[in-house]
Amino acid sequence: MATPLLLNKDLYSIHAGLREITIVSPNGSIRFELLSDQTTLRYHVVFNAEKAIETSIASMIVDGVNLSHGTQQRGVTRYRIHETHATRGVHS
Repeated sequence: MATPLLLNKDLYSIHAGLREITIVSPNGSIRFELLSDQTTLRYHVVFNAEKAIETSIASMIVDGVNLSHGTQQRGVTRYRIHETHATRGVHS
């Protein structure tokens, strides 16, 4: 049975013009943080209280257009999913 992803209750916060969305693993050992200022999306990943991925630019370019430039966060929708998945394909 798959464990649902739990969202941090302080999911959405604003720090000096920088918006941050944090997603935390069920046991709290992995934390993904998406940072946004007025022009660029950035992210980093923390594992066991140490940065596993340094702050990096999140970029998606389609047909030469950077879709992540000039983005605006308009809110966060919180939800939980409780799913199960077969672990052995057709043999489960």
